[in-house]
Amino acid sequence: MIQTDLYGKILLLALLLVCTGFNAQIIKTENFNQNWRFKFKNTEGNLWQPVNLPHDWAIYGPFDPQLEGRTAKLPWQNTAVYEKDFVLPENFKISLQTVYLQFDGIMANPKVYVNNRLTGSWDYGYASFNVDITPFLLTNSKNTIRVEVNTKKHASRWYPGAGIYRDVTLRITGKQHIKNWGTYITTPIVSDSLSSVYVFTEIKSPIENKNDFEIQTKIIAPDGSVIESKTSTLKKGQNPENLYLNQQFKIQNPKLWNTKNPNLYKVNQKLYRKNQLTDQYEQKFGIRSIDFDKNEGFILNGKQLTLQGVCMHHDNGPLGAVYDHRAAKRKIELLKNIGVNAIRTSHNICSPRFLNLCDEEGILVFNEAFDKWDSKIDLYPEDDFYNYMSRNIRNFVLRDRNHPSVIIWSYGNEMRATERLGQPDMLEKLLFVNAEFKRYDSTRPTTFGFNSTNSDLGLPSYQIPDVHSWNYGNKYLNSRKYYPSKPLIYSESSSVISSRGFYQFPLPENKLEIPYNEEFQANSYDINVGWPVASPPDEEFMGLDQNPYVAGEFVWTGFDYLGEPHPFYINREFENGIKVTRETESRSSHYGIFDLCGFPKDRAYLYRSRWLKDSTTVHLLPHWNWEGHEGKKIPVFVYTNGDSAELFLNGKSLGIQAKNKTSTN
Repeated sequence: MIQTDLYGKILLLALLLVCTGFNAQIIKTENFNQNWRFKFKNTEGNLWQPVNLPHDWAIYGPFDPQLEGRTAKLPWQNTAVYEKDFVLPENFKISLQTVYLQFDGIMANPKVYVNNRLTGSWDYGYASFNVDITPFLLTNSKNTIRVEVNTKKHASRWYPGAGIYRDVTLRITGKQHIKNWGTYITTPIVSDSLSSVYVFTEIKSPIENKNDFEIQTKIIAPDGSVIESKTSTLKKGQNPENLYLNQQFKIQNPKLWNTKNPNLYKVNQKLYRKNQLTDQYEQKFGIRSIDFDKNEGFILNGKQLTLQGVCMHHDNGPLGAVYDHRAAKRKIELLKNIGVNAIRTSHNICSPRFLNLCDEEGILVFNEAFDKWDSKIDLYPEDDFYNYMSRNIRNFVLRDRNHPSVIIWSYGNEMRATERLGQPDMLEKLLFVNAEFKRYDSTRPTTFGFNSTNSDLGLPSYQIPDVHSWNYGNKYLNSRKYYPSKPLIYSESSSVISSRGFYQFPLPENKLEIPYNEEFQANSYDINVGWPVASPPDEEFMGLDQNPYVAGEFVWTGFDYLGEPHPFYINREFENGIKVTRETESRSSHYGIFDLCGFPKDRAYLYRSRWLKDSTTVHLLPHWNWEGHEGKKIPVFVYTNGDSAELFLNGKSLGIQAKNKTSTN
């Protein structure tokens, strides 16, 4: 008999607290970047350096003239070790919990140890991966995480960075929990008046489910209000390892996601077993529809939208390969200020936090996973091609498929048909890879970067991707003839070489003339290009205007980046008068619309004048009051979205230049 006096109530409360505490589970996800230590593996003794993540050991240098310019002459190839100690909470019970470490990216070939026991490993330095560390943990004692990194087995055409250069997260759940990247959100019906939201959830249950599960899913509007909530029951006795659930919602008068108004909803999920919380998860998503059309190009929410894009490598200039959220946001802010609405993640998997920014800022993403499928570049399968591709594509697509910014999957770049697609097994490999992307997400099209010659057109492999993406030379013209039903993207255009604020005369007579001085500064008149097949921006503009079925362009590149300097080699005369060919001292590219620190080059205003039609742009180059050029004629360029421009010198008109009425520039 339960007593009703004060003593009895206190006793009853104590008993309830004891019972609740005994079965309590810790459910949390936390940043795991702080208080690591680092050393190179061949370092003798206990010479650890304290570091916080993300961390790129190679950006600290020193630059070495003997190293390759293509990877910025930085010492990125080495072996190193990271360690971190931590203690589990006092009420943590391994029998009730699951603990994951999530790594957003480690360059490269990491092996993860917990308390000196190998718990997991990965190979591709740009991929995100998870490790279940539960069986290796100690309660009421210090736990040590050790990550060994080896970049010696990796190769690159640009600076890749080195070490744990992206975020690390610790996730603690109950034994029954929502799988990592196990929630899949789609919007199969999209309109201004009514849209549907499907939430597919995969639940991990490593022990026999003798009890029912309940999952509560809420749809939260951009203003924070709860639109709808559903609770579904998973009956006991189902497959004890993996449980699947599909919940469907209807949203009246939805706020659609687009580039001008990137409205973001949330899915909030809680998983219960015997009325006890065992996991919770939250994911932002956008309600939008996408399509690529052979005649209209890219379609967003039923309306044609031209892709005004740039290609971007993953480094942050002086910060190296470290993912810094403010630096990434600044880049997007600068790009939006000149009218950019799309980014190609060339040519590797980017940080998941970068995609979060693109969702929030309304930037469309051409999401690319690999470069050339070349063992000399970045593809090093330790077992075989199919297993390597399968696991990396799985993590890539599962991680990124809920982002409304992602509009297309790309699984390669510049895979020349004459060199690679003609291999006996290449067609089989392409079919497999394309199917793997479709296996995990069928809501977006697939593509890869084409740079083949016209003689390669007509091969069966070109039928595989949903969309054709072409690099340079207006190759989309012949592609249109061979594949009239395929939508087209200009995936790399222009590729102009320039250094911010540097001008020299005479102007080059052709676009391939080397525009460098002795200090390897490149002329900023925006005439010279890096490749014979590339063209200056105005020529690319004209081609796109004449062929409006192309979805848009991705300029090479939005920002200068570390490595891949141009030219790689140059003739220099030494003191003895003998000319020898050697690698240049240059350590970074010159292709960017913005320089390595994010300052705009003149070309930024050229693109702004084309891409931001509703905002006045007038930009004059070069500078005036130029010492040493008094009385000399100086070529003057004006970038403007006006119909004409009149130039004045000391109040005197030097004439008017009007645009060609057949062109928009």
